[in-house]
Amino acid sequence: EVMVQASLDFVKDMRGVRFDAYIKSKDIWIDIEMQTTNEKNLERRSRYYQTMMDSDYLEKGGKFNDLKNTYVVFICTFDYFGLDEPEYVVESYIPKNNLHFDDGTSKILLNTKCSPDKVPEKLRAFYAYINDPTKVGSKLIEGIDERVKEYNTKEWREKFVTLEYMIAEAAVK
Repeated sequence: EVMVQASLDFVKDMRGVRFDAYIKSKDIWIDIEMQTTNEKNLERRSRYYQTMMDSDYLEKGGKFNDLKNTYVVFICTFDYFGLDEPEYVVESYIPKNNLHFDDGTSKILLNTKCSPDKVPEKLRAFYAYINDPTKVGSKLIEGIDERVKEYNTKEWREKFVTLEYMIAEAAVK
């Protein structure tokens, strides 16, 4: 199941989230976020997003071992850590013993502004497209470009904003 602009709101006084893309499969759940501005909050933001995904899945009386593996993917048009790496994968571990702490969470920061020679082959066409949307260099990127054009319209944004307003108004009543 793939949802675009998926909103999760659980309690009236709790901050909700709106995922750019929310993917749910049998085994994993993935939130994909496009980041064009560095607000220097991705560590805490990713923590909250993963908490919201867990809350979306685990019902009252549910078992913790039933939680899905979750991934928060930030596609960044800036180098968050300034190390010129094409991707940063963050997982939990115990530093003293260098042990992996398998909590089923991963954060992935894609740095589309890294040196082009460092970009893995599998990501080159995608990074090129993010940096210049006129560069549609593969069938996969063509599909992505079609979806971007479908959702990046004035009409779609107006419908979405109107729907959000109606939901907010209904919650107040």
